[in-house]
Amino acid sequence: ISWAVFYISGVYLISQIVIAGFKFGIAAKPPYVFVLIPVIIPLGLMTWQEGGLHMFEAFLSSASNTFSYLRIWALNIADLEFKVALFIAGGVAGAILGNVLVLIIEGLIVFVQTLRLHWVEWFSKFYEGTGTPFAPYQEPLTGLVATNKWYQNQ
Repeated sequence: ISWAVFYISGVYLISQIVIAGFKFGIAAKPPYVFVLIPVIIPLGLMTWQEGGLHMFEAFLSSASNTFSYLRIWALNIADLEFKVALFIAGGVAGAILGNVLVLIIEGLIVFVQTLRLHWVEWFSKFYEGTGTPFAPYQEPLTGLVATNKWYQNQ
């Protein structure tokens, strides 16, 4: 519950700062100062329990996840505008062609998003770096090559 309150309060506070023309001092004025309390309390609890670095990582990951979903939303708006433009230009045939192209584009977007989520976000949660160091395969030098003086001097 505190994470949801933190997130909603943070989004509201950021939206008010943007509406005010990026005047960050607005956050210190009432009634916005009361929005800071639900933002600061969960951050303070995370810092107290797990340390400042964990709090900083949680704060950055919430912003990163928000921007990730905003990217998907922006791509959906672009697809809609693409379909509308083809419908206006080509009528029903343009609408059919637009839907087919948007299906292909959306399939590629979903594929790339899935790869990104697996490789960047999901795998990074489990990586510990405790594996064995990489050692490339080397052919053992036995027999005639190992006893050849010319080969050893090169």
